[in-house]
Amino acid sequence: MKTHIKSFGVENFRVFKEMTNFELAPITILTGANSSGKSSLTKALMLLKESMIKNELAQLDFDDSEIKLGSFTQNLSNCGVADTMKFKIETPDFTHRINDSLGGRINYGNNTYVWDLDYYESTLTRIKYSKNDSKVFGWQNDWKNAKKRKQNEKQVTWEIVLNSIEFTEYFETISTIIGMKKFTKLKSEIIKKFQEDVFYYESSLYEINVFSFYKNIIESLTSIGDSNIYIEFRNSDDYIDSAQRGEEMELNEFIDPKWESILGGELYNIKISDLISGFSPQEFDAKLLTDKLKGIHHIKGNINQEIVYTLKDYPEFIALFKKMKSEEGRIEWYVPSQKGSFKIIPFLKKWLVDEFKIITKIEDLKFNLIEGYGITIQLGDDLSLYQVGYGVTKLLPIILQLALKDKAIFIIEEPEANLHPALQSKLADMFMDAIKEFEIQIIVETHSEYLIRKLQYLTAKKEISPEETQIYYFYPPNDVPEGENQIYPINIQEDGSLSKNFGKGFFDEADNIALELFFLKHHQSN
Repeated sequence: MKTHIKSFGVENFRVFKEMTNFELAPITILTGANSSGKSSLTKALMLLKESMIKNELAQLDFDDSEIKLGSFTQNLSNCGVADTMKFKIETPDFTHRINDSLGGRINYGNNTYVWDLDYYESTLTRIKYSKNDSKVFGWQNDWKNAKKRKQNEKQVTWEIVLNSIEFTEYFETISTIIGMKKFTKLKSEIIKKFQEDVFYYESSLYEINVFSFYKNIIESLTSIGDSNIYIEFRNSDDYIDSAQRGEEMELNEFIDPKWESILGGELYNIKISDLISGFSPQEFDAKLLTDKLKGIHHIKGNINQEIVYTLKDYPEFIALFKKMKSEEGRIEWYVPSQKGSFKIIPFLKKWLVDEFKIITKIEDLKFNLIEGYGITIQLGDDLSLYQVGYGVTKLLPIILQLALKDKAIFIIEEPEANLHPALQSKLADMFMDAIKEFEIQIIVETHSEYLIRKLQYLTAKKEISPEETQIYYFYPPNDVPEGENQIYPINIQEDGSLSKNFGKGFFDEADNIALELFFLKHHQSN
């Protein structure tokens, strides 16, 4: 089973004062006391999703009415101490061949990509992108410092790791002067210097969106003498204020002084731009992150017993049904544009008919589209949702959305609400079935012991592996036992046991009450 986001880290956001990293499995369980910060994690993910959709992460969208977060400052956990909010996203990629952002083709294997994002007053101020622990590029603006200096002009710095450097024919002739052995060392030193000690400064691109900037900069970055690219040493004390700086830079400013005696005055003073004809930056595809964030879907825990699923609250849900509705008004469960849609009917039959018994046959599930507003759902000719229990009205859209959104990431709040314990247990089976069939990833906020116990049971039976689940337990920030972390991971091991116990009152509460009843009964009998 695949994960679309491998890990997610957050710092200085609500309960997360320090950088807190969450390893995410195909199904990740968030549990613990009320008001302990479980929703802080899911709200951070939703915040990045909405910010990606509205402005491609250039600004954090705290105005989104659905997330209800308030302002940037209100969500700083170290307000007054630290003023930068940070996020870290690690995404795997299993696609072997996809289009890149420059129109070419890239071959991918089992690679891992990490994105570090820093925000000051909701504005993106730094991004670092790495592939397999090696930096591909970094970007930083001085919006924070410029604002403190009360200056409008901002600077942008790019750290771009080059895939290759192309040298001029003139440079190759140097080998005949100093010998091939020394020339090879010189070439290696120049390449290393560019890879490690040089960065690029651009003053006019600070407002460009975060996912077209790399394309724009590398299209400009073809040689040292480009008019809009400044080159500066990482440790230089000189401030670059001229576009011609790159063209004027000499070899003696660039490499170790030991080369002066080897190269002699004439070669040692030659311009870098006469030696290097062009650059080839590392390949990059923004979809590796954008598709993951846009693929996050939130299924709320406080949905009402809804007769109508509105376009406002369920836009993607409604869009799917509009696409699936035939001219005759029937639902066509097979969607040609959706890979794996031939699995939808067996999945729905299994969970709506056979297991949860919400309907007696698939044909009973009927939808009426109210154009521009939403859809109503009927469970047969004479049975509407308002005539059934709250548990059904909540469970039905969960099952439908899991089946209709392949390769998505679902955040589900308290799916066990108003469900019988036996059905809560079946949620574990249904979630794992959906993950397998539709290649989705699920993050669940829950207080259900039955859901977690069933995951343990499935692991012990070898029906799922320990790597397919991850549990996080949250203590209330102001009630963390001595020697414990506020948030800690719990793993389900091969035999179904847990690597660490839950906080007091989770699994043992029923036993404690039963024991108290026993003693009370014993006391009364005496």
